[in-house]
Amino acid sequence: LSSWLRDYLYTPLAFAWRKAGTWGIYASLLVTFALIGLWHGANWTYVVFGTLQGFYIVCSLAKKKFRRWLLARTGIAKIPWIETSLAIGGTFLFFSFSLVFFRAVSMSQAWQIVEKIADAFVHFLTYAVHWRDVLNYQNLGVGIRVFLLVCTGICALEYVEWLKAKKGTPFIFDDKPKPVRFVWYYALVFSILIAGSFGSQAFIYFKF
Repeated sequence: LSSWLRDYLYTPLAFAWRKAGTWGIYASLLVTFALIGLWHGANWTYVVFGTLQGFYIVCSLAKKKFRRWLLARTGIAKIPWIETSLAIGGTFLFFSFSLVFFRAVSMSQAWQIVEKIADAFVHFLTYAVHWRDVLNYQNLGVGIRVFLLVCTGICALEYVEWLKAKKGTPFIFDDKPKPVRFVWYYALVFSILIAGSFGSQAFIYFKF
């Protein structure tokens, strides 16, 4: 799908709008990603989800020089692990925000969730909500087991992404001894058995 969209949508659009220069590339990206969102279903929530992905990429391209200047100015560029952590964390947060629209059944529901997120954030900034309340898993409506599993899973995923970026390859455990590899494999299987959903539930993409 990505190759087809690149060859038959993005590339023709970028060529047709080449006179607009960089803005033509940005517009081509936004249109392409909006249609990628629409491919998931005939709902405005999917269009917004796709458009957000394109918007993130456009911002990343447009602010590249400013980002380099800011990192150099603050001294973060001299500490690679902080720069990498900020990049990974920012990507995770922005993509997680876009999933609000992907999972919502309607735009009104999505906006309600966004409003609640914004309201909680404002309360946190104004100290109306203590940071202990924000970190209190009971406020999320889940048990301690689920909360710990989610936190562990997020940390594990981010660690794997960091290793992939550091090694420059997705095969991060190929050069490890066999015992290390098998510990990792069994840990994955064990986590699936604990946190997996084994009921009669259709795969999410089947509904598209």
